Amino acid sequence: MKFIILILQVLLLSVFYFIGSMISTYFKLPISGSIVGLLLFLCALMLKIIPTKWIDHGSEFLVASLPFLFVPATVGVMNHLNLFKGNDIILCLLALLSTLLTIAVGGYVTHKLIKKDKQKSGEKTSCPEQFSQ
Repeated sequence: MKFIILILQVLLLSVFYFIGSMISTYFKLPISGSIVGLLLFLCALMLKIIPTKWIDHGSEFLVASLPFLFVPATVGVMNHLNLFKGNDIILCLLALLSTLLTIAVGGYVTHKLIKKDKQKSGEKTSCPEQFSQ
């Protein structure tokens, strides 16, 4: 029974992908159909059209399977290494820059969410002493 529920939840997530792809194709949007589907899914969750319990096991399964989904892309990159020759420094700088940007944005968003949560609950919003400047 759990397997059937898992399949149905993954199918529900896939339906949003296919709807997003159809919308993107029909309206000739410059945005990928998967992104459109993701935005539709986000709206459905925020409007509580779809409760999170309807997709919890399916989404956990997909997140756990994510590393396996990157293997084909990695193999594809290995088949085209000649495209990267001579761009070593640029690739390293891009990797460093994207890592730093990800850390900065993640920290900023986390800080804002914690601050917002504390304001809701009426707690003091300052940083602990060991982290203050």
